[in-house]
Amino acid sequence: GNRADVSLMVGANEDAHHYEPSAQAVARVNEADVFVYSSHVMEFWVDTLLDVVENEDIQLVELADGLDLEMDDAHDHDDHNHDDNGDDHDDHDDHDHDHGGLDPHFWLDLTAVNQQLPLIVEALSQADPEGRAYYEENAVQFSKELLELDEQYETALADANNRIFVVQHQAFGHLAHRYRLDQVSVGGLTTEVEASPRKLVEIIEFIKEQSVPVIYYQSGENSGVAETIANETNTKIAVLHDLE
Repeated sequence: GNRADVSLMVGANEDAHHYEPSAQAVARVNEADVFVYSSHVMEFWVDTLLDVVENEDIQLVELADGLDLEMDDAHDHDDHNHDDNGDDHDDHDDHDHDHGGLDPHFWLDLTAVNQQLPLIVEALSQADPEGRAYYEENAVQFSKELLELDEQYETALADANNRIFVVQHQAFGHLAHRYRLDQVSVGGLTTEVEASPRKLVEIIEFIKEQSVPVIYYQSGENSGVAETIANETNTKIAVLHDLE
């Protein structure tokens, strides 16, 4: 709308897992009335940023506040085989940023986004009391659009026989949980996790056994792993947007 000037800190072509706020970004936050971030799990740099922000009047919104980010069924492909020696877990060590087993991509469950809308409305209203009715009205409209889209997903996926989908980056646990799908990932919860040769062999065998038709990789992500697996399995590859 026309009551706020909204800017993004993490650009469309930037990887949120590697982002570090620039001096210019810190200055923008310091001048802002409202600062919205998804969670401390996703924006691991938030505490460091806020330590240097001097604006005591800024309204802070952690959009995931109160949500459960742990996805019991958001697993990687090791859950589909019976080798429990855990050798490949070393692949998840020694990376700059680890989500600690939590899946911060809650916005892929549209009902979770809808549930959190009041947090943004309240923060905006605190910063701009005269605009409360305006923000509430917009939230109602956005809520309607979110729930309509959720219904479209439900309808489209209701009768799907094969509910398995394979991804490079394990970012779709909340979507899978909401629509009763089975996410199988080559890597882990961060884009820094690379698949070992053993994992590649296992995922190739799994795709052949399950007749998986498509391997997905994220927009802006290197598609090399997906292409390698696709060449070995005669499978298509496609972009799946995680909206990071």
